[in-house]
Amino acid sequence: MLTYSSAVIRPRPTALLALVAALAATPTAARAQPAPADIKKEADEKMLSLDYQGALDLYDQVYEKTKDPALHYNRGRALAALLRFPEALDMVEAFQREANPELKAKVPKLDEFVAQIRDRVATLSVTTKGGVKATVRLGDVVIGTTPLSQKRVNAGESQLRVQADGYDPIEPWL
Repeated sequence: MLTYSSAVIRPRPTALLALVAALAATPTAARAQPAPADIKKEADEKMLSLDYQGALDLYDQVYEKTKDPALHYNRGRALAALLRFPEALDMVEAFQREANPELKAKVPKLDEFVAQIRDRVATLSVTTKGGVKATVRLGDVVIGTTPLSQKRVNAGESQLRVQADGYDPIEPWL
């Protein structure tokens, strides 16, 4: 605070607001957005350190900025590591569809990787008589309502539960 004689000198509120607005509008290194290549490099490092969710989040950010089909493969690897095989399969299939032949050639054993993921995915369809709407759970997760058609799920033993208002639940083991 500055003083002159006995008077206190204060900046006028409008001048202070203008200064704050000017500072907020000024680009700084701290506000600069990292380049997609830098984010991708950080995501790759997270994969190597086994932080698969962190890597996936960063790969998703890069994909949103670049729409680079190579990111489908990276995201598929992270999802597979997280045991989210249906989503992983969606990603690697998108990579197979969208990547050019040169890019696909850079991925060793791509077909083998896709086959390994496919082996970990099952397809589930559930219908009810009379168009009754029922909630379908696999384990503790609601995966949809009937009619449920061609829903990809992790393969393996799990508890299926189909529940509709006014009906006893159906709980066959898969």
